[in-house]
Amino acid sequence: MIKIEDYPLTRVPQDKRVSFLSVAIVHMGMLTALDQFMLGAVLGHSMTLFDAFIAIFIGSLIFGVVTYGLGLAGMREGISGSLLARWCGFGRLGSVLIGVVVAISLLGWFGIQNAIFAKSLDFALGNKLGFGLAAGLSGTLLTILVAFGFKALRIAARIAVPMFIMLVAYISITVLSGHNLQEIIQLVPPGEPLTISAGITIVVGGAIVASLMTPI
Repeated sequence: MIKIEDYPLTRVPQDKRVSFLSVAIVHMGMLTALDQFMLGAVLGHSMTLFDAFIAIFIGSLIFGVVTYGLGLAGMREGISGSLLARWCGFGRLGSVLIGVVVAISLLGWFGIQNAIFAKSLDFALGNKLGFGLAAGLSGTLLTILVAFGFKALRIAARIAVPMFIMLVAYISITVLSGHNLQEIIQLVPPGEPLTISAGITIVVGGAIVASLMTPI
C-alpha cells in the first residue's frame, strides 16, 4: 500500500518543504474556482462597476493581510493549522473547535462547488447523465484528488489555473467586445443595491476559509 505523508501531526522537514511558487499556484487554484463566477455575478447584479471594484480591492486586501499572517506562521513553524492553533493559545479543545468550524465550512463549499461542477458537466454532455450521476462522478473525482495530498493539488493547480485564466480572458473579451468602457461604467445595476461594506463582506467571506487553511 502506498503511504502518503503530508506531516499532519509533525513539523515538515526542511528538505520536504515546497517552493513559494508551488504554494502560490495551489492558492490560486483555490481562488480561481467556479464560485468566483457567482461572486462576480452577485456584485455585478447589485453594484456599479466602480463600487464593485472598491469592494473587491478592499476585500482582497483584508484577505491578503490575513493570509500573509497565517502563512508566515505556518512557514516559520512548519506545522499544520490545527497544531498551530493548539500551540498558539487555543489549546486542545480550542483547536478542535476551530477544526470543526473549518470542516463544516469546507463541507458546505464542497457541496456548492460540486453542484456547479456537476450541472456544468451534465449540460456539456447534453443532459445525458442527470444531475445525480454527474454530482456523484464529480464528487468522487475531487475526493480522490484530495486524498493524494498536496502533491496532487500542485499538479492539478498547474493544469487548472492557466486554463481558468484563459477561460476568463476569453469570456471577458467575448462579453465586453462592442461595448465602450464609459458605457459600462455608467450602467445601473438591475438588482437590489448592495452597499460597499456588504460587497466587502461577500468578497472576504467567500475566501476567508482559504486563509485559515494557509498554514495547512
